[in-house]
Amino acid sequence: RKPQMAGARAAVTSAQARLAQANLSLERTKILAPYAGRVLERNIDIGQFVSPGNILARIYAVDFVEIRLPLTNRQLEFVTIPEVYRDDTLGIRAPGTPVRLTAKIGSKTYAWQGHIVRAEGSIDTQSRQVFVIAQVDDPYGKDPSGRPPLKVGQFVEAEIEGIQLNDVAVVPRSALRAGGEVLVVNEQSKLESRRVDVLWSDAQNVVVGSGLDAGDRLVLTPVGTGMDGVEVKARNVTRDERSRDTESESPRPRESGRRASASEGTS
Repeated sequence: RKPQMAGARAAVTSAQARLAQANLSLERTKILAPYAGRVLERNIDIGQFVSPGNILARIYAVDFVEIRLPLTNRQLEFVTIPEVYRDDTLGIRAPGTPVRLTAKIGSKTYAWQGHIVRAEGSIDTQSRQVFVIAQVDDPYGKDPSGRPPLKVGQFVEAEIEGIQLNDVAVVPRSALRAGGEVLVVNEQSKLESRRVDVLWSDAQNVVVGSGLDAGDRLVLTPVGTGMDGVEVKARNVTRDERSRDTESESPRPRESGRRASASEGTS
């Protein structure tokens, strides 16, 4: 009986080894990502045999999403970018400049809040622009307002919070004339051309750094060229009156915002 018992034990041991190998092979048929994410592209199907080195799928993390935003050399002057230098030690960094991202889906516009985390290490050779990276945390998190997730590949418009400018004047863009000049009414109630230093401008306003002093009377009424020295009767216009006048004017085309697509987030 001892030989038969030894043979039976050997058969059981062999069967257990085959079972363990089968369970291991079955476990290896399940591919798990090391982080929470979503499948972007799948290259295999159920029942298909794969070999080492085959690309099974492409996935991306959903803990945060990154968006590349192009900035011109002039825009960089007014935005604080968290740069990384050679001797810097990697670690937890304070959140960078706030960014508001918006996207129109159907007839509704949705917004996400993020911040600038870094700038790319080189300048684009074609556009001569620098791409900065904005990060939005938990883009697929459920929002109480019913806002949809910020999906990879979606086009957005970005508003980056700039630095605060002190001792500047904000004037209507319509008051700026050719050659970077404005018209003011001097102490003799005569028109006088004044060259100003334009720091920033958008579709409605111009930020002037120098060329205007506190108390200057700026001409908002459109007038022709060659009017220097003409005596006029100035009328002060309040902000509310100016707003009503602007609403009554024919609409002007607005500058379109730059767009950027959400890129793959990394864990």
